[in-house]
Amino acid sequence: SRALGTRPAASSQRSPRTMPPRSKSPARSPRARVAKEEDDDDTFAPVQVQEPYKSEAQVTAHYTSMFGKVLFLQAPVIACVLYFAARYSGAASSMDLKFAFMHTHQLGWAFACWYVIYLMRLRVGMNVSAMRGPARLNRPDQHIYQLCFMGTPFVLMATEGAAGRFNRAQRAACNTDEGLILFLSGLILVAAVFGPVALGLALLSFVGRNKFAVDYTRSNSERGGGFLMSAVAEHGTAGCVALCAAKAIAGAAFPF
Repeated sequence: SRALGTRPAASSQRSPRTMPPRSKSPARSPRARVAKEEDDDDTFAPVQVQEPYKSEAQVTAHYTSMFGKVLFLQAPVIACVLYFAARYSGAASSMDLKFAFMHTHQLGWAFACWYVIYLMRLRVGMNVSAMRGPARLNRPDQHIYQLCFMGTPFVLMATEGAAGRFNRAQRAACNTDEGLILFLSGLILVAAVFGPVALGLALLSFVGRNKFAVDYTRSNSERGGGFLMSAVAEHGTAGCVALCAAKAIAGAAFPF
C-alpha cells in the first residue's frame, strides 16, 4: 500500500511529444500558386497579343503616308475653307487689319514657332506608332513588362470587364491630355485672327473628344468616330496657324 503524503517516483523517461501530422498535399511552387489564384479569379484571365506582325518599315510607311495627307491636303483645305468663311461672314476688313498688324510687328513668327512644335509632336507620335507594329502590341496597352520568374513572358493591361473599361477610359483621358496644351494654344492664336470661326473648332473638339472617351471606354473598336471629329478640329487649327504664319510673314506677297 502507498503511504499517505508520498508521491510516485517520476519516470526517468518522458513520453515523446506528439507532433501534428504534416499535410500530405505537396508544397506549391510560386508558379502553381499564381495559377491557382488565376483559376479562382477569372478577372485576370490570360491575355494574348492579337496584333498581327508588321515590320517597322511597314508601319513607318503607313503613318508617313497618313500624316502626309493630313499635313499637305486635309489641313490646308480645312484652313482655306475656314479662312474664306470668316472673310465672307463680314470680318474681311477686320482680318486684313489684323494680318497687317501681325506683319508690321513680325507676329507671324509666333505662329510659325507653334507650327514647328506641332510637327514635332506628330513626328514623336509617329515614332511610337512605328514601334508598336514590331512589338505586336495592341491598343490600349502602352507598355510591356517582362516577368523573369513566372514563366509567362509579358504582362499586358486588362481588356475585359470593369478593369478593361477603366484602362480604356484612362487611355482616352491621357490621349486627350497629350495634345491639349498644343491644341489650346493654337486655338487661341486662331481665335485672335479668325474670331468666332475658331469657336466652331472648339465645339467640334468638345463633341468629338467626349464621344471618343465614351466610345473608347465601351469598346476598343468604337473609338474611331469621336477621334476623327477631334482630329479634324486639331489639324484644322494647325492648318489655320500655318496659314496665319505664312500670310503674316509674306504680307502683300501672299496670294490671297
